[in-house]
Amino acid sequence: NVCEPCTSPCQGCSGTQTSCTSCIAAHVLSGTSCLPSSCTSPCATCPPGQPTVCNTCIGTHYLTGSTCTVIPTCSGTQVLINNVCEPCTSPCQGCSGTQTTCTSCIPSFFLSLSTCQAIPNCTSTQILLSNVCQSCTFPCGSCNGSVSTCTSCSNLATHYLVGSTCLAIPTCSGSQTLINNTCVNCSPSCSSCSGTTTTCTACPNGFYLSSSSCLACHAS
Repeated sequence: NVCEPCTSPCQGCSGTQTSCTSCIAAHVLSGTSCLPSSCTSPCATCPPGQPTVCNTCIGTHYLTGSTCTVIPTCSGTQVLINNVCEPCTSPCQGCSGTQTTCTSCIPSFFLSLSTCQAIPNCTSTQILLSNVCQSCTFPCGSCNGSVSTCTSCSNLATHYLVGSTCLAIPTCSGSQTLINNTCVNCSPSCSSCSGTTTTCTACPNGFYLSSSSCLACHAS
């Protein structure tokens, strides 16, 4: 593993000391060899005695008639076709080889096998996973991150949200009432109640209902 100098007229080389990648002055690269040139750069070859009349060009230029023109450097949204920078065809943002061979996409599109496809608009009961709309798992009404990570419940009359899970609202017995989604026993003075444990809807024997309260009956 010793660094060896490139052999002149190579200025740069690769693999071997004589496989040129660039040349010293007054030489031109031909394949991996540096050949003497009496032509005026950027001509690589020219007729005898006509140093500015190009037959071929150095690697960074192309031939138009007998003139060498620099190959343009295209922007990220262009592609070089016949030595001209052409814009990529929307929805391609970047492209390679052709204007429709996408390497990247404009916003709201995703890349699939060199083609840009529209990102679908999911409904409120779906989530976008790998650019496909997936339905949230019941009893989720909406979800985020995964189909089973609920952000709301599909039926608020039957389920309630705890963290990211929808739990069934319990069905209470006649002597209980639902408070904070938990069945709580009614006050002993009530045989049934609603909303609070002391808001009676029915009374035990010997009592009568008066303005949501159970009062003792009096013998008459």
